[in-house]
Amino acid sequence: MGRPRHPHAARPDDNRWSDGPPLPRWALWLMLPGIVAPLLIFAFILMTESAHDDARCPYRELARRELAAGVAVVEHVRSCVRDVEEHRYTLLRDAGSRVLGERRFERAAFAADNYSWTATISEQGEVQVVVRNRGHADLLLREGTKDEREKGVSR
Repeated sequence: MGRPRHPHAARPDDNRWSDGPPLPRWALWLMLPGIVAPLLIFAFILMTESAHDDARCPYRELARRELAAGVAVVEHVRSCVRDVEEHRYTLLRDAGSRVLGERRFERAAFAADNYSWTATISEQGEVQVVVRNRGHADLLLREGTKDEREKGVSR
């Protein structure tokens, strides 16, 4: 005769953690929106951001303001997603160019009575652009002072 089995010895079919789902089926269905919603949001973000790819949706020049000899600010615009407009402000200094910043809102926020921008050269020789959209905080875009640019603080 064989040896008697120990009462707590594992049987071959006892290696499973559980015979059924860890939660009732109704609880699993309640968790489904919490799993699917973040995936849909992530897909939406990827689609809208890929629509703003420069190759698919290039900028066009909208306005140019000369501030001094060899110094100008150019406003570029594009609309890659319905009813959304993006404006980019680029500094042209001598032979170089540098994007100072961008702003993206609904197209109505850039209507003539809701929108304006100014470009100036400060006493320190830095170009500053102030963008105003009614209903939103003003945006200050700075080139950086000469000292900041030399130290690498502003690029």
